[in-house]
Amino acid sequence: MAVGFSEITYLGNEQFMVIERDNQGGPDAVIKRLYSFSITGLNPLADDASNTVSYPVVSKTLVDDLMDNLAARGGLILGKIEGLAVKADGTVLVINDNDGVDDSNGETQLLRLKNLL
Repeated sequence: MAVGFSEITYLGNEQFMVIERDNQGGPDAVIKRLYSFSITGLNPLADDASNTVSYPVVSKTLVDDLMDNLAARGGLILGKIEGLAVKADGTVLVINDNDGVDDSNGETQLLRLKNLL
């Protein structure tokens, strides 16, 4: 199963939040998660021998597994969770891409998640 991320949102103070997802919907959906990470103190590292640049790896922290939130309405789990915003009060907003294509039901779901940060 391929897993990727579909959004990166700046939280301030060198902190970011990302959506990690499996791009699967319905009963095949397994991974829809929010992670945070920091870039504090990270810098590309020049390799003197070849003039190439290597990049340090960040550590991620699970903020929320979205699967229960997505299942709460009783319908199919939506596949393409893609939008992420954080309001000034810390409320996290997550939305899907409904694609508007033949194999999509066209549903748009907006999650409003409080007390995550």
